Amino acid sequence: MFLYILTIISGIVFCFVPIYFWNMPWYYFPLTFLLGYFAMCLAFFLSAGVVAIILGRKKLTKKPKKIFNRYIVECTKFLVLFFRIKVIIEGEELVQGLEGYELVSNHQSNFDPICAIARIKRNDITYIMKKEIMSVPIVGRFLYSAAFYPLDRKNPREGLKTISYSSEAISEGRAIGLFIEGTRSKGPNLGAFHDGALKMAMKAKKEIVVCIVDNTYNIHKRFPFRRTKILIKYCKVYKYEDYQNYNTKDLGNEIWEIMDNSLKESRSKYNYYA
Repeated sequence: MFLYILTIISGIVFCFVPIYFWNMPWYYFPLTFLLGYFAMCLAFFLSAGVVAIILGRKKLTKKPKKIFNRYIVECTKFLVLFFRIKVIIEGEELVQGLEGYELVSNHQSNFDPICAIARIKRNDITYIMKKEIMSVPIVGRFLYSAAFYPLDRKNPREGLKTISYSSEAISEGRAIGLFIEGTRSKGPNLGAFHDGALKMAMKAKKEIVVCIVDNTYNIHKRFPFRRTKILIKYCKVYKYEDYQNYNTKDLGNEIWEIMDNSLKESRSKYNYYA
């Protein structure tokens, strides 16, 4: 929100200066506003790049550096407003007071983590990301320093390392999110699960929070002319005592059913977010 307000103010300032001091015609107002708006956006992302180069480290860390989390939260809030996304949140009371836990969710589009980070009250929540994203210059440094973790699906040894690191972070009170389908569905249907991802919480003996994200796959179809309503819903919290006798396959199947039923109920309730 702070970044969005700052860009609006910058746009207004860019309008005021040339029109008041240089006597530019009023019809230049839209152009100068856009110049100010995008100039501030550019300044923000350039400053983020400088911070990443100077302070960022491309290595796994259990504790995020607050400056990187702050940048990420402000960036996601800006993107939610820019893309005209209205986020509906349900069940947030289920996670009040929880410290370390594993947040498992379905995955419909690249907007899923953006909407979640922007609207979830915990500013320190981070995600397991594809290795390819973590390998992008500057972006990778930023995500590593914010304690996001890479997942190399082609290298089981590296995958186990990520699970071990994430498990230790959860034990220390962190909230780690992941998309248990492993890849985007790009639509409303729920895909197959990678049940091994549940080992993070199992190893830490901490809570597993089941969450659904819905309708993010429609954002790119509706932008910029129509607003998109999306849902983030906390469905259930598993305490360790609830699942300690499960194997990952059985637990994964039960979570799949919970998510599938919740998606159907929510679409009926919100009339497919019309």
